[in-house]
Amino acid sequence: MHRIAASILSADRRRLPDEVRRLVAAGVDAVHMNVVDAEDRPNLSLGHLACAAIRVHCTLPIHVHLRVPASRALVENFAEAGADLLILQSAAGLDAPAMLAQVRAAGCQAGLAFGPGDALDSLPDCLGQLDLVHVSCALAASATRDFLPASLAQIARVRTLVDAAGAGHAIRLQADGDIGLGNIASVATAGVDDIVVGRALFGSDDWAGSVAGLRAAIATARAGRVAG
Repeated sequence: MHRIAASILSADRRRLPDEVRRLVAAGVDAVHMNVVDAEDRPNLSLGHLACAAIRVHCTLPIHVHLRVPASRALVENFAEAGADLLILQSAAGLDAPAMLAQVRAAGCQAGLAFGPGDALDSLPDCLGQLDLVHVSCALAASATRDFLPASLAQIARVRTLVDAAGAGHAIRLQADGDIGLGNIASVATAGVDDIVVGRALFGSDDWAGSVAGLRAAIATARAGRVAG
C-alpha cells in the first residue's frame, strides 16, 4: 500500500499545531520534516523543538529528512523529540553505516536519501541497516524545486537495487519533490511506496479532497501496471 506523507516545509509555521491537526483530519499517513538550514546555523529553524511540538498534536509517524550534516547530538535530539524515522542525506564524507547505526541505537527507523543524479555506490552496503530509501525528484538548491522527469529513472534504479538485495526485511522507497496530481501516477509506477507531498496539498483549500485525489491517481496507476 502506498503511503502519503505531508511535508510541513510548506506549512504555516506560525500555526503549526493547527496545520498538523488539519493534516491528520485530511487523512495523510505521516508528517515529513525537511531540515534544510545551512550547516553552520546554531539553531535549526525547523529543528527538534518543532518535532516535539508536532508530536504533542498527532500520533502519526514523523519522518525527519536531515539535509544538514548529521551528528550524534542531532540524531539524539530528534529521537528524544519523538521522530519515528530519520533520513540521512547521502553525501561525500558521510560514514553512512556508522551514522545509520547511531540512528537505530537512538530507537528510530533509518533512511538514506539520494538526489536525482547522485551515485548509488554507497547504497548496497547500507541496505541491511535501512528501513527506507528516499529519492529527491527536485534539486534542493533550485528556487522553484520543480519536478525533474529524469528522477523517475533514479527511482527505478533504486527499486532494482532494493529488490535484488534481499536484505531480509522490508525496505520502503520514498520520493519527494514537487509531486502532485500531474505526476504522482508516474512516480508510483516507477516503483515507490511512500510519496511526500507539499505544495500539492498546502496549495489547496480542500486538503482531504486533495489527499483523496492523490490516492485515486495512485490506485489508477497501480491498476494499469497490474493490467499491463
